[in-house]
Amino acid sequence: KGFPMDTAARFLSALCAGYPAVEDLCIEIRPLLPGHVKAGLEPEEVSEIHKSVRAWYALEPEYLANAARYADGMKCNFDVYFGVLPRIGRTGGQANVPAATCLFADVDGGDDGPDGSIALVKQCKLPNGERLPKPNLAVISGGGLHCYWLLSEPILFQTHSDREYYKKTLRRLCRTIAGQSPAAHGDISAAECARILRLPGTFNHKHPDCPRPVRLVRCKPTERRDYDWWGANLLAEPITELPQKKHRESYAVGQISDGLLRWAQTGYPEGNRHHDLLTAGAWLVRDCGLTKADAEFVLRTKANNS
Repeated sequence: KGFPMDTAARFLSALCAGYPAVEDLCIEIRPLLPGHVKAGLEPEEVSEIHKSVRAWYALEPEYLANAARYADGMKCNFDVYFGVLPRIGRTGGQANVPAATCLFADVDGGDDGPDGSIALVKQCKLPNGERLPKPNLAVISGGGLHCYWLLSEPILFQTHSDREYYKKTLRRLCRTIAGQSPAAHGDISAAECARILRLPGTFNHKHPDCPRPVRLVRCKPTERRDYDWWGANLLAEPITELPQKKHRESYAVGQISDGLLRWAQTGYPEGNRHHDLLTAGAWLVRDCGLTKADAEFVLRTKANNS
């Protein structure tokens, strides 16, 4: 109550402008039950509810307005997320993401909250000493900040390598923003093509007694930069040394990206670790295309660090 539906419509219209005419390209609205509600249900019940409320909308303005109306109707009982990059089909996999018109970063506020996230982005400088461009769109998610930088031209993902390069660019953006947990920091785990983030105009129900509004605090869809500019100006990724063969036995680690190895070397926090590892196993095989042996290696590494 009190947060206009047109906030979501304005945000989606700005973010979805400029996509190529691809048949069946849609934005996904994914309402998820808050944690305190899930705790009282069986996993099968949660899964069925989540499947039943997912919805997809074409990128034309009238359909995006419908998406905003749907989110508005769900926001009091669900945490409402959306697929940052539109996709083809009714799955959430990165293989179904054909293009992007933005770069984005989830800046976790940690102990510093949204103010810490905002300060971190404002003071961020590129390696050449220039300030990081202001995001075209910025959303306070409740505990942090979601930033979106619109590109001057859409980029097409024609191969798996195209998606990997895009994800590498997102990781470089997070490293440029920097920061370190438990303070505000760029969340590298969010740097992937199929990411879902909170939709502005809805609520963050992490604290059930006091839902926090998800607020659009900046919407300036001008001053776009091209993809190559970002590639030339962001902080480079560090070189990762691959595990020695004697420690990885027969695993084909050469097929595992440096980003996944770094992800595996950072453990899950306490709470839902077993569920998170199970979900990650499906993600590694289905979306990242790893063999089961390689996925097992990555999961064992993740588990040992958790």
